[in-house]
Amino acid sequence: MDSRSAQEGQASRLSLLLVSRTFKETMLPLLYSKPYLPSLEVFILFCERLLDGDRKWDNLRRIHHSTPGRWVEWLNFTYLSNLNNSQYLKFDRHLAQIFSVIPFLRYLNLPTTNMMTRPTMQALADSEIVSALKDLRGIHVPAPPNYSFLQIESLTHLLRSCYMLRHLELIGSGLDNDTDILDEDTVYCPASFSLPHLRSLCILHIPYSPILQVLSRAELPELRLLTISIYADKEKSDANAFLKVHGSNLTHLTLSATKHTLENLLVLCSSLRYLSLPTIPTAMMRPITPSPIAILSIPRPTMEFLNGVVEPFLTSLRQVHIREVRYLRRGLGVGAANTGSSAIILEWRRRLARRGVTVLDAQGRSGP
Repeated sequence: MDSRSAQEGQASRLSLLLVSRTFKETMLPLLYSKPYLPSLEVFILFCERLLDGDRKWDNLRRIHHSTPGRWVEWLNFTYLSNLNNSQYLKFDRHLAQIFSVIPFLRYLNLPTTNMMTRPTMQALADSEIVSALKDLRGIHVPAPPNYSFLQIESLTHLLRSCYMLRHLELIGSGLDNDTDILDEDTVYCPASFSLPHLRSLCILHIPYSPILQVLSRAELPELRLLTISIYADKEKSDANAFLKVHGSNLTHLTLSATKHTLENLLVLCSSLRYLSLPTIPTAMMRPITPSPIAILSIPRPTMEFLNGVVEPFLTSLRQVHIREVRYLRRGLGVGAANTGSSAIILEWRRRLARRGVTVLDAQGRSGP
């Protein structure tokens, strides 16, 4: 949902508070359950209201939803992604204060520009939220050497505590140059843990990080959907190591925009049903068993990829999505349709149609 839609939705719900007392009692929990927080000032007022409401209620009336904080189920801070350092510290401090009064929070989307401070991560890990939190997004993981192992330990403790997570998103800043790497052979070895319900994981722009080493050794029995930035030109990257450990259980894999694709991808991820590639690989190793991939998403079609990978290896394919090429309209003439990518996508469509495979273009059309 964009900012304008969220603002309009909040305004319409606020107007219902003025209809009657009954409407107000009905709408207040809905407003608090998924608040619209467009600025730091609004968030601070929101925190003050939650803390004030918690102080006013006594223990005799502390039922499940007796205070405004216990209505809160969804916090989205993507609108606060442009905070400077001093503003973020203020945001971080207020966030730590409200964790103890919002025990039923299920969804938390943090600003991706900064890493939570250790006290805030500790406050979240020690709160009742961990038994309700199912979706944690926007965790910023700084590139080496811009972190301390104390921060990594706090983040590891947080992930270990959030045992009910279904979705986790980790976002880094990539590497500016190879001098950012402290030591590729450095291994971080805390006690292993399990996230038994984690089904979906997003790891973007994090080639090297101790937290990926932790997740590589963690038990993730339900992990099926993965979005990841891999680095085929850096064999010892922690992102590649994670894919090698957990790739065999994946059914959906989306590779983020990177320049390289692992040649042994189909071997590592032998159970895939959906695969999205950022670039067309020059070559791929033959899988040990026929690949069960049914849906393939690629930026542009090439005849080399069709001849060398799609036809011989992807025998279960049912749909191909070409993200950057469109079928030309019939009225543009035969000459235009038979040149460049337009001719290649038509050839893909003709040859794969024999196997019952649908080839969709960038607009989702299955033909000219």
